[in-house]
Amino acid sequence: MSNILHNIDVFSIEEDTDEKSAFINYLHITNGAINQAFTFEYKKRLNETKEELLSLGIIEMRERYKSLSREIIVPFELDMELKKMSSSPFHNAVIRKKTA
Repeated sequence: MSNILHNIDVFSIEEDTDEKSAFINYLHITNGAINQAFTFEYKKRLNETKEELLSLGIIEMRERYKSLSREIIVPFELDMELKKMSSSPFHNAVIRKKTA
């Protein structure tokens, strides 16, 4: 990792082969190093899309770990509205798609 990456949340998602579950990975980067890493399993109930599940996972993990990162990196574009309230887990956060 580069030490220019500071206070960033990185998310990815993978579905199991039968597409009944999805696994959301969360990394928190500080000073170019991974200082938190978690994987959560989400059971699909209503044929949710990967985009929907990842959006839910981002909200849950940022709230659970009280992340104040201003940059969120995801594997694909998300149609998420960021709340501008200071108590929101997305206060002043920018979501951007990972580039190659």
